[in-house]
Amino acid sequence: MSFSTAVGPSQEPNKDGQPLYLQIAHVLGEELRAQQHPVGRLSEQALSARFRVNRHTLRRAIDILVSAGLVERRAGVGVNILPGAIDYRLGPATRFSLMIEESGHSPFTRIISKQVTNADAEMARKLRLSQSAAVVRIDTVRDVDGRPFCVQSQFLDHETFPLVASEYGGGSLHDFLRDRCGVTVSRRGSTISTELPLPADATLLHIGPSQPVIRVSSVNADVASNLPVEFCVTRFRGDRIELQVEFPGQP
Repeated sequence: MSFSTAVGPSQEPNKDGQPLYLQIAHVLGEELRAQQHPVGRLSEQALSARFRVNRHTLRRAIDILVSAGLVERRAGVGVNILPGAIDYRLGPATRFSLMIEESGHSPFTRIISKQVTNADAEMARKLRLSQSAAVVRIDTVRDVDGRPFCVQSQFLDHETFPLVASEYGGGSLHDFLRDRCGVTVSRRGSTISTELPLPADATLLHIGPSQPVIRVSSVNADVASNLPVEFCVTRFRGDRIELQVEFPGQP
């Protein structure tokens, strides 16, 4: 494939019969997957000069890379190369911060909101509550190496855990439940699916509305009674994660 001459609009195919912006996206995609570019900002000006194309053509190529989860475009910042996917293990005792630190990355969690609301049908079923029962909802964003990794919503029965509503202010919720409520929890099961992001999630995760997220809904139960304590829905950036599901008792 040669880019020895400048071209006009991106709709004009080259001699291979494929629009040039698609060929540029293919070349850059292969280079990014082979980690031939360091993580950081991608210069559109330098790439336009390299491929001898106008900025409109190059931006169409980058749009494809954004959809593929290889780069992200942020207003006022430009185009950044994304790091590779992180192995994330789902098991009975998954701990976000510990797992991320053990993999050599830096985690950070911030609370977006905490409120008392009414359970919908899914929450009520998972937590064995009557529909419209009062639940505490905690929404957080979790970053890895300074970039959004997932958005998480946690739900607990307000009547059983009023201290969560009144006193919990951050850090490990499971540690708070153990230390302040006398309850140790363990994951009992998870459902994994993909979906398009809600507008608010797309903004928090720095992704476009057409970039799917991986949705993991989990139930955590009291180890002593085996009764459900927490229903959790996590939306991961699909380009930043490789899920590994652990089965207890297996090597």
